[in-house]
Amino acid sequence: MKQIKQFVYLVLLVAMFASLSMADVMPFQWSTTGTFSGSGLPSGLTFVGAPLSGIQNTAADGSLSGINLGHFAFADISTDYIGTFSLTVNFFRPTGSADPAYSVTLDANASSVGNSGNDSLTINFPAASQYSFSGADETKTFIFNVDNIFDFRNGSHTDTVNLTGNISGAALTAGAAADTSPVPEPSSVLLLCTVLAAFVFLARRRQALAR
Repeated sequence: MKQIKQFVYLVLLVAMFASLSMADVMPFQWSTTGTFSGSGLPSGLTFVGAPLSGIQNTAADGSLSGINLGHFAFADISTDYIGTFSLTVNFFRPTGSADPAYSVTLDANASSVGNSGNDSLTINFPAASQYSFSGADETKTFIFNVDNIFDFRNGSHTDTVNLTGNISGAALTAGAAADTSPVPEPSSVLLLCTVLAAFVFLARRRQALAR
């Protein structure tokens, strides 16, 4: 009976600690489109946007790294190009919120150099900025940036150059119940397993000594 009480106390203690360590994750979905502007755009440089993604949740700290934003097809070119690449990212809140869409458009400096099969592509995006969904049900803020592109293509093949972005600092400032899913942090799960294992070990040891 004493061992059962001790077990109950341990479970309650771990449950209380785990509840303090619960973290909210935030779901995101997105799709992208992009266009080049400026004279002299080589026919061997195109962008393929990302279709609507699956639902991806941020980590407990509000971060989501390396998200797929589409890709560039960079073929053999013979002319130089300097212009602008405009990327539009259509974010969606996938949990039935009242205002489920928000678009971010970023204008990047783009250039390519054609040099007899040794070609380069450079696209520099603006620094990370904070954005927000301001819907009737909640306000979700997040910091978003797109990774710069540099590709050196050697030969006559076509390079596929992936475009990726990052979300950080995602947070809800209203209506938190609408878009969050509480999940235990790994440290809480590990603690629970450790305590239970220790209890089993001690219980078996006492049984062995009592024989």
